[in-house]
Amino acid sequence: MSTQITLNFNSEEFSCPCCGMEWINRNLVHRLQVIRDIIGCPMIINSGCRCTKHNAQVGGKSESYHLLGLAADWTTEDPKTVERVALHLIPQWSGGFRFYEDKNFIHCVIYINITAIIIIQFIKSLKEVFLFTFLFAKLI
Repeated sequence: MSTQITLNFNSEEFSCPCCGMEWINRNLVHRLQVIRDIIGCPMIINSGCRCTKHNAQVGGKSESYHLLGLAADWTTEDPKTVERVALHLIPQWSGGFRFYEDKNFIHCVIYINITAIIIIQFIKSLKEVFLFTFLFAKLI
C-alpha cells in the first residue's frame, strides 16, 4: 500500500520492483523533495529500496545502501536538468551525491553509522530481555 511521504513522493516510487518491499528512509525522501522544490520539475526514481535478489540482478554492491533503504537513483525527463543539478547544486551540498553522466542519473545516499545502529538495536534487545526476565521473575 502506497503512503505519501512528501508533497511529491510516495513510498511506492521507492519500492523494490522485484518484491515490492517499501523500506525507505524518510530523511532521504525529504532530501529529494528539497531538490524537487529547487528544480521545479518531476523526478523519476530509477531505483530506491532493493532486496538482495534485485540488488544482485542490477549488479549492485553487496554493501549497497539501497539494501538499507538509504539510497535512491533519480533522473528527470530532461537530461539537461540532471546535468545542471550535478554541475551547480551538488557541489554546494555536504555530500551523499554521485552523478552518473553516462547513464544520466544521480545517486543520492544518506550516510549513517551502521555500527551505531547495530549497537542501539543490541541495547534495545538487552532491555527487552531484562524486562521480560524481571516480569517473569515477578510471576514466579
